[in-house]
Amino acid sequence: MGTSTAAAPAATAAALSGRTAAAIGAAAVGITTLALYRTHRAAKERARAEAEAAAEAERARRAQDSAPASFAEAVERFFGGSLRADDCVLRLTAALREQGFTRDSTLTTLSLPRDPLMLPLRELLQKQWGECLCLSTLSGLPLLGVTGLRAAISGAGQGGQRPRTAIIACAHLAIAADGTVGECDVLGQRKDDAPAHACSGLLAFRHELASGQVDVQPDPADLEYWLLKQALLPRVTFGTTVPSLEELVQLAAGAIADEVEQLVNAVLLPPDGSADSSALAEAGDVAVFVGVALHGPQHPRNELILPIQFYSAVDGVVADLLPTLRPEGGAGEESGSRQSV
Repeated sequence: MGTSTAAAPAATAAALSGRTAAAIGAAAVGITTLALYRTHRAAKERARAEAEAAAEAERARRAQDSAPASFAEAVERFFGGSLRADDCVLRLTAALREQGFTRDSTLTTLSLPRDPLMLPLRELLQKQWGECLCLSTLSGLPLLGVTGLRAAISGAGQGGQRPRTAIIACAHLAIAADGTVGECDVLGQRKDDAPAHACSGLLAFRHELASGQVDVQPDPADLEYWLLKQALLPRVTFGTTVPSLEELVQLAAGAIADEVEQLVNAVLLPPDGSADSSALAEAGDVAVFVGVALHGPQHPRNELILPIQFYSAVDGVVADLLPTLRPEGGAGEESGSRQSV
């Protein structure tokens, strides 16, 4: 019995030793496999980064060869159809008055970038429409959501008037006197002062795209920027060159237009999605303008707006108002002839 008892621990030890050896061997195989996978992935990432860097360098070379030489040339090439900001606001105001939207009867909301460069445009709009409800956000993307828009519209139609709401939203971009996109000087600044930059959100996003690594994790400390990236990423075509700032601001304007349309539909249409005229009449009338604000040299002397979308929904009938903003002599001709630089 003693011999049997002594043999049991020995057998157990041998079994444990075998299992340990097998486990160590399996772990070694796993570590080796993981190391190979990481090496392979690192090589792929290096190759991708090198390819993207080469593509970006080629794109920069081509851009340098054909870069616009002035603010006016950049506007004509990338933003044809732009109007001076004061002219655009006057045309927009006149068109809305024709649809029944007046200063006294309309709750005007502004979804504009939270940037000092936007202050002159905001003042132009408030001069025509009075005190406006400001929804200032990063890059102009409306982030108030359905509940926020409902709360805003609830203030319309006071005193028994028919509720009317105007939503004016813009992305924005700065352009220097030499045609450099993304920066401009400010009237009165010294020559050695740094230029103003816009749009800061798009500049940061493009930097991430160029690096080949876009952080898609939610960041509570930078939530608006994360939401901006979520809105833009589906619109970016990967596997090609990095979009330019002039391309990104157009994508941003498209994202703003889609977001506003979704908010308006969610608030003004019945829950079942039917275009019930009584429900639309109860919600009131709405007008939407979306554009791109352009900050030129000696800001705010050269402020332009490129209209992207402009429509109204009155008594349930939608009207495209974009043609009312087109100059009779051609948008490019007028905007170019009236620039200060």
